[in-house]
Amino acid sequence: MLGSDRRIWTAVFIVVLGTITCWAVAAPYFSGPDEASHDARVWSISRGVLLGADLTGADGQQGGNRIVEVPRWLALSEADPHCFKAEPDVPASCTTLSVDTTTVETPTTAGAQLPFTYLPSALGFVVADRGPGLLLVRVLGGVLTAAL
Repeated sequence: MLGSDRRIWTAVFIVVLGTITCWAVAAPYFSGPDEASHDARVWSISRGVLLGADLTGADGQQGGNRIVEVPRWLALSEADPHCFKAEPDVPASCTTLSVDTTTVETPTTAGAQLPFTYLPSALGFVVADRGPGLLLVRVLGGVLTAAL
């Protein structure tokens, strides 16, 4: 990589990571269409579970759905902010992060995806829990995205 190429890559990396970090801080938790499902996958990987239990549908199709163990505050039924999704007049402050850390099983549509792309994000849940952990998960995933 030439000096000018390195400077261009560095500038693009900083701009992309800065944009992702702004989103990570500004967007409500679980506001992405399947963010809670991916966060459950990240949590399981951070605890050493690379592949959750198979969740085969009634039609016999597996489709990548898996069951993983997560704290209740991260379970899909708890984490999915139904109160403001598709409700433009309802503020995102209607949702809260539960403090319940009881381990429960939850389905994740990301359960069969390759774990390697989740490894950088998983460090966020290794060093922090709940809100700070979710923020780190987003930013560390952004580092991988910006680097590519």
